[in-house]
Amino acid sequence: MPHSGISALSVSKPAAWLMGLPLWAANGVCALSYLVVAVLMHLLFALPHPLPVAGSAAAGVAVAVALMCGRQVLPGLWLARFAWDLCLNDGSPDHQALWLAALGATALVIQTEVARLAVLVLQILPSKLRRLRKSMQIAGAGLLGAGIGTGVYLLGLVFLPAAPSVSHWGLQAAALLLPEWAGIAIVLPMTILWLQDDSWREARKWRVTFLVGLAAGLTLALTARALWTDERLTLARLQDSNTALAQRITTDLHSVETSVGILQSHLRTSLRTQPDDFADMAAAIRAGAPHVQALSWNPLVADASRAPFEARLRKAYGTDAGLRDRTAEGTLVPSVQAAFYVAVEHIAPLELNRPALGLNIHANPVRRDAIDQAIATGRPATTARVQLAQENGKSWGALYLSPLYDAAPGAGTRLPVGFAVAVLRMESLVGSVIAALRFSQFRVPDGSASGPEVVAYRFVDQTPSANGQLLFEDSTVLAPPIRNPLHTWPLLALPAPGPSAEVLSFSDRQYRFEAQPSGHFWRQQLSKTPFLAMAVGIFFTWVTLAASLVLSGSTQLLTLAVERRTRELQATDAALQQTNLRLEQQSVQLRSVLEATNQGYMGFDADGLLVLGNDKGFELIALAAGEDRQSYVTVARHIGRNFQLAQAQALSVTQSMLSVRNHKQHHVYRDLVPARPDLPARYLDMRIHAFEDPQLSTIVLLHDTTPEVQLERSKSQFMSFAAHEIRTPLTVIHGYADLLATREQSAAMAKEMGQHILRKSQGLNHLLQRMLDLSEMDLNGLDVKRTRNTDLGALCATAARLLDLPEGREPPVLVHHDPIPWCRVDPVAITTAVNELLHNAYAFSPQGTQVTLTVGPLSEDAENPGGVRIRVQDHGQGMTHEVQQHIFERFYRADSSGKHPGFGLGLSTAKLIADLHKARLSIESTPQSGTVVSIEIPQGDI
Repeated sequence: MPHSGISALSVSKPAAWLMGLPLWAANGVCALSYLVVAVLMHLLFALPHPLPVAGSAAAGVAVAVALMCGRQVLPGLWLARFAWDLCLNDGSPDHQALWLAALGATALVIQTEVARLAVLVLQILPSKLRRLRKSMQIAGAGLLGAGIGTGVYLLGLVFLPAAPSVSHWGLQAAALLLPEWAGIAIVLPMTILWLQDDSWREARKWRVTFLVGLAAGLTLALTARALWTDERLTLARLQDSNTALAQRITTDLHSVETSVGILQSHLRTSLRTQPDDFADMAAAIRAGAPHVQALSWNPLVADASRAPFEARLRKAYGTDAGLRDRTAEGTLVPSVQAAFYVAVEHIAPLELNRPALGLNIHANPVRRDAIDQAIATGRPATTARVQLAQENGKSWGALYLSPLYDAAPGAGTRLPVGFAVAVLRMESLVGSVIAALRFSQFRVPDGSASGPEVVAYRFVDQTPSANGQLLFEDSTVLAPPIRNPLHTWPLLALPAPGPSAEVLSFSDRQYRFEAQPSGHFWRQQLSKTPFLAMAVGIFFTWVTLAASLVLSGSTQLLTLAVERRTRELQATDAALQQTNLRLEQQSVQLRSVLEATNQGYMGFDADGLLVLGNDKGFELIALAAGEDRQSYVTVARHIGRNFQLAQAQALSVTQSMLSVRNHKQHHVYRDLVPARPDLPARYLDMRIHAFEDPQLSTIVLLHDTTPEVQLERSKSQFMSFAAHEIRTPLTVIHGYADLLATREQSAAMAKEMGQHILRKSQGLNHLLQRMLDLSEMDLNGLDVKRTRNTDLGALCATAARLLDLPEGREPPVLVHHDPIPWCRVDPVAITTAVNELLHNAYAFSPQGTQVTLTVGPLSEDAENPGGVRIRVQDHGQGMTHEVQQHIFERFYRADSSGKHPGFGLGLSTAKLIADLHKARLSIESTPQSGTVVSIEIPQGDI
């Protein structure tokens, strides 16, 4: 036979044998191959769903055999698919099944021919399977063929007279298209891989097959997991639905008890003899109990009182009213004489229940049993199923009878005066509950159910006297279980749930509520999740196949490319070494110049790589040594993440820096401030200059403007401070002075005002003196004449003893760690610094906490202590990291509420004194845990 499909392919002996078969034999082998693969795929992945997806994954085998043997094998494939669809049919084939099987076979043949032609046009030879482009072309050919085949099938469902209606076209198309595409995109390359030559032991084939099998197993696991989750959710919903139905029926039944109880309380009055009042009262009660068909008053009438009772009936309801019994044939006749009668005197609504007036319910055996039980127990009783007089031949009902006594019933067989009765049509009561709350399938987006009802319900009276009377049976016709083995053997098949029952109690009777799921239960209950999981797994399998084909097939080409590239690299290695040596020499020279300046520099070449720079530049932008500093993009991104412009602009800092470099521009960034609270409070000016020079294309200049910004801030803070801290005492002084000058005051009041003026002026004078001392130290530094070798241990002890303590606070605890060396310092200045630290500690620590002043050597070496460390520790509120960034700024106050008095000069004064003594002042503080301030004063000359 002609080999028009893959004449250019290098095929194995089995493939060549297949291509050499006669026409009828080739068709038979191709049909058998299709059926075998279809059965295997179906047993693994066929989900219980009405959409015809089974066997579609074998489309890849169909395209493969069509490639080898040409379109001559299409009849065999048509017959194979036709037989397969008939096998999947549950029951004997009818005309509809034959039409659908023929339609599916025709769609398969069309899509196979389209995919075969597409593969030939694209020239997807086995030797080219290592290219990703060819794998994607196979996937495209599969999508084209599957799309056309799916379209043909769906169009056939529209035009064929025997085709079933389709309610969800999107889900139908996806369920058809996905397996067909997977078969062509996955099975076809695998078939070509195994049939391309005779080397069955080739490691590549087994490696690719193993990976694809692993991906298919993962797909199966994902689908099984999603299916298991759906099963649990659905069974839980079914159980919840049954429980809810039983509870609702129980609630409705117990509402009857409540209604009759209300009726009894009213019947104890004259309502028994007033039909209009009874009708109004019964209508009001029935408004709250819609399941009660009627309410009636049935007095117990002795034989001697029969005539007056019938007279009342005729007077109230007409001349034809009277005591009547119901015969076995269902007709109403005058009551036979008896010791007493339990007859209907009033009933509401009257229009629907007039035939029941005067009915002696004691004459009927079923009703009599309930009446006798109520008389014997003194409690309500319910009848079994009875034929209602007012609905002769229409339906069955039940009576709920509650005996009524004029006084509390005593022991014995005392008769009640009558019975309050509720008429129940059990079929209507149970049916309305089921109609409202019956189990439904998963809902589609438009809110409608995904298929017919799949659960039927029954309500049975199982009280021994009733002998299992059926009170309600659902009209839903359940489909029988699926008997086809192809539907029951698959790995993911789900058995239909068994029947369940709930037992209910009402009055003196027991009822059973039964739910029977359909045999096709699971074909209507699965959500889209298992199918979505399968779709994701199939796509992952195709990606695994494509990647394994590309990686395993390109190993030899990769080896040759590596060898060629190695030779090229060896040829350029010498030139690179010379270039590196020259660059290293230039780098050393430039670094020597750059490290000597106080500004930051960075230079980048045309590729954006760092060619020069100093540590100051990276220090200013807080780029640590362990991070990537070699790329302009990395530096720009780091600056953009950690700094922002004080004045917002359209582009971010990173985008602006990249734009400046790309367009060879120059730009100045004023006032770059940290964008993160954990970075040091720093202000930067950055200039970027971009050139056409490939060796030095971009220069970044960084200048720390923090001192200037802090100076401006100090000026602003001083103005605010002066406006508040100086003006306030002056206002007080002016006010009291004005009162003394303009008004006569008593001697005591004048003295008190003078004391206020004195205190405010002293505080103002103290503040001005501190500011003058701080300014003098700023301008002139320490007075060398006042410095001398000083015992700092004794100095700290004196400062602690003479400290002006806040009211109610204990003196600081003084701790000495010997030996304490003598240091050359200005005793007055160091005392001032220690006092400032102690005042701060008391100001920011709560009442009752301890302040510790520790003095000791810097080093534990007794021969060389190195200097003195003075530590002040409190247990107060501590400071946050943000506050610690500004604590040495003058007039800065962390608490602006006024709760902690002060001028914001304490720590800045202590810091200035420490700097003038070449000492180090450090702070360790944790919020809510306290603060430790240390001054480390070295030995030697200042």
